Amino acid sequence: MPKKDIRDMTDKEIIIKLKNLGILISVEDFKGEALKAGSPTDLADYWKVLFGIRNSNEEFLYDATFELWRRHLSDVKCPEMLALFIDETVNMYVDKPYEHDRFSILNIYERIKDFYQGLIKEDGMPDVDLYNRLTLLSYNDFEAFLINIPFQLARQGFVDEAVNVGRWFGELSSQPENFLRDTGCILAEAGRRGEALLQIDENLLRFPNDNWVVINAGDAMYSLGEKEGAEKFYLRAYNIAREQYDKAGVIERLIDLYKELGLTDKVEAFEKEYNDIMKS
Repeated sequence: MPKKDIRDMTDKEIIIKLKNLGILISVEDFKGEALKAGSPTDLADYWKVLFGIRNSNEEFLYDATFELWRRHLSDVKCPEMLALFIDETVNMYVDKPYEHDRFSILNIYERIKDFYQGLIKEDGMPDVDLYNRLTLLSYNDFEAFLINIPFQLARQGFVDEAVNVGRWFGELSSQPENFLRDTGCILAEAGRRGEALLQIDENLLRFPNDNWVVINAGDAMYSLGEKEGAEKFYLRAYNIAREQYDKAGVIERLIDLYKELGLTDKVEAFEKEYNDIMKS
């Protein structure tokens, strides 16, 4: 008979199996001991040593503490549980990255929203220290996942939700520019000109020398149909680029822009520079 998944077991079934391992406990007792231990892993570690639990029973022990915490202590802010929650959310996305429809991507957004709410302190401010701690507890690179999600939401028509994610985690990340520069592009692509321009201005004020902030300002202006504005930012990015990768990224955009404008001489000059960079 295949092993029953812990999530399909009732509280009573879990409690009985724990009893068979020597752990006599009720749900209320579990809540008290779990809060005293501080996390599901710490409680399982304590029980493992106290009751001499070994081999295959260890896996059940850890699964049980996590599942009972999930069911009965979901209102308690626990870094380990938040890390597990966001890992599960990331896995929901990466398992089928190209097959998400409006329903599934919105479901992922709702989980991200719940995750963000779990990071809010009693004073209403986001807990940056907790967020940084979660980067160590999570198995996945969840910040890379969070940076990617706004564009996926916007493609499904959820622009407000996309902007929310960018601004929420722009408050928490040690590299907020990675979120906010995309927010400007998303607003521009959605035709929300006023909001896009405000976001671009904010980004350039906060990160005036960040090459990709400037490049993405050009991208946003291009989406708004302002080719002169796009050229201005692309040339600014070209002039401040320090790395060959960054310079190549902006040159590609300049080549495409000048082709569209019919400026053959500029296209040829930048194509030559681009090819030289690619050869080096």
